Amino acid sequence: MHITNYLINQNNHNWDNLLREWGYLLPNLFSLWLVNLLGDLIIVNTDDEVLFIDVGNGTSEVIAKSREEFMQLLNIDDNANHWLAIPLVESCKVRGLILSEGECYGFKMPPILGGGYEPENIVPRKLASNYQFLIHIHNQIKDLPDGAKIKISFSDDEGQEPE
Repeated sequence: MHITNYLINQNNHNWDNLLREWGYLLPNLFSLWLVNLLGDLIIVNTDDEVLFIDVGNGTSEVIAKSREEFMQLLNIDDNANHWLAIPLVESCKVRGLILSEGECYGFKMPPILGGGYEPENIVPRKLASNYQFLIHIHNQIKDLPDGAKIKISFSDDEGQEPE
């Protein structure tokens, strides 16, 4: 396994713009370190802790005390599969879901709403559109209790690629 096969090339992206609305999940100060092909973030806070930001579920979790510890943990148990989404990415590739520059694998139905981590629930999506789509949902439901019943509708222009 080569880790870069499961990461987005961060060059040529304005990450401040892409993540501007994700503040409730992100520390005030951090360094973006890695971004997997689902758009999940692996960041480093000012205490040098490594955090995993799952954009599909809208969760943030400290996964290592340092970058060095992260690299050690990556090879233990199912960590690489979870943090880099290796089995899902491989399944998507087998199904012919190939990403173009500036795209990530996006969920048709986000996991926070019951969508599965399976290739049938994945589409290639522009990175900016993916973050906008997911934060739109997260902002509406973030304060609801677990198990709350919701009804979601999308207007015709939501989910469209920005000009």
